[in-house]
Amino acid sequence: MENLLIALSYYVPDNMTLYNLNVDRENDNTTELVGRVRGTGIADSDAIFNNFYNRIKSSGLFSEVAEPLLSSTIENEVYILEFKIDCKLNV
Repeated sequence: MENLLIALSYYVPDNMTLYNLNVDRENDNTTELVGRVRGTGIADSDAIFNNFYNRIKSSGLFSEVAEPLLSSTIENEVYILEFKIDCKLNV
């Protein structure tokens, strides 16, 4: 798990927080990534997330990466994009 956190740190930009990482070794290494992006607007947050998502899909860390579940809110005039991505760890 520590190696996965180190590897993911190369993909997570400064304005993104990855606040939950769960790897279920008993369930075919199913992995759940949950986080949020703070952006200046919808386009900014979407671009940041899309870049992250495309980079982890092509990283080789995961054998499968599902379509993300996304939601958005505005907090103190900052656009927040929250995400959950289900993956299978490539071992």
